[in-house]
Amino acid sequence: MNANLLLLSQIGFAALTVIFLYFLMRTLRYGIDHTNWSASSKQRVFNLILGTILIWFVFLSIWSASGAMGNFENFPFNFAPILIVPLVTILMLVIFSKGLAQILAQIPPERIIVLQNFRVFVELLLWGLFVGNVIPEQMSFEGRNFDILAGLTAPFVSWALQRQKISKTIAIVWNFACLGLLINIVTIAFLSTPSPIRVFMEGPSSEAVATFPICFLPGFLVPLAYTLHFFSLKQLFAAEKVNQPALN
Repeated sequence: MNANLLLLSQIGFAALTVIFLYFLMRTLRYGIDHTNWSASSKQRVFNLILGTILIWFVFLSIWSASGAMGNFENFPFNFAPILIVPLVTILMLVIFSKGLAQILAQIPPERIIVLQNFRVFVELLLWGLFVGNVIPEQMSFEGRNFDILAGLTAPFVSWALQRQKISKTIAIVWNFACLGLLINIVTIAFLSTPSPIRVFMEGPSSEAVATFPICFLPGFLVPLAYTLHFFSLKQLFAAEKVNQPALN
C-alpha cells in the first residue's frame, strides 16, 4: 500500500465531496429562487435540503469512523444504511414531491447533466487507489470500471442539449446508459468486498471505501450520480410529455 497515494486520495474524496455539494446546492438554489414561492418558503426549503445532507454527512462520518461500516462480518448490514437511505429518499422525492418537481422545472436540463463531470475526478482518484494497491484493478478504468465515460461525455451532452443539437430522447438514452455504467461499478465493488459474496479474489478487496473519508464515495458521490440522473430523467420526460401533440 502506498501511503502517499492513499493520503492524496483521501484528501481528494473529501475535497470532491465539498466542491460538488456546493455545485449541487447552487443549482438547486437557482431552481428554488425561480419558483413563485415566498422568500421565506424558498429559504426554508433550501435550508431543509442542505441541513438534511449535512446530517447525513455526520451520520456517514460516525458510521465509518466507528468501524461499523467496515465490519464486513456483519455484511450486508454494515452497508445497508448507506445503500437504502439515500436511494429510497431520492426515489420518494422524485416520484411524489410536487415541490421538487417545481424546482426542477425551473432549472435548465443542461445544468443538471453537466454536473455529472465529477465522475471523471472520482475515477482518477480510484485509479490512484489502484496504483497504490489500496483497491483492486477491476474498480479502476484499467479494469472493469467504465464510469469515466459518463463524466467525459456529460459536458458534450449538456452543450448539445442546450443548443438543440440533440433531441431530448437522446439525452434520455444517455442517462439510462450512464446509470448502467454506475450499476456496473457498484456491483463490481460489492463483489470485491471481503464478504461471503466476494467473486474477485485477486488483489486487495474494496474495503477501503468503508474508511473515512473515502466513505463519501458510496455515501454521497454515488448517490449524487444517480440523483442527477433521476432529476434529469424527470425533467426530460416532463418535457417530452408537454411536447406531445394533443389527440383529436
